[in-house]
Amino acid sequence: MAEDSYHPTRFVQFCIQYSSVALLYYDYILTFPLELEYIWRKKFMLSTVFYFFCRYGLLANLFYLLSMANVIDKVS
Repeated sequence: MAEDSYHPTRFVQFCIQYSSVALLYYDYILTFPLELEYIWRKKFMLSTVFYFFCRYGLLANLFYLLSMANVIDKVS
């Protein structure tokens, strides 16, 4: 039996991951001008750090997707 055989659940996982990444980047593109105005051009505060971690922590989703698709090497 082939190791990389077709699995319907894996296909669904990829569809969900790709759509969530697309939606995430669409949101980033739409809200980036407001982010510059209200977050990055203001005085640096603790809330700026929290905002950064909440907003850009989701980018880990992209790395998970690439790892799952064997595009990048998995750390072991």
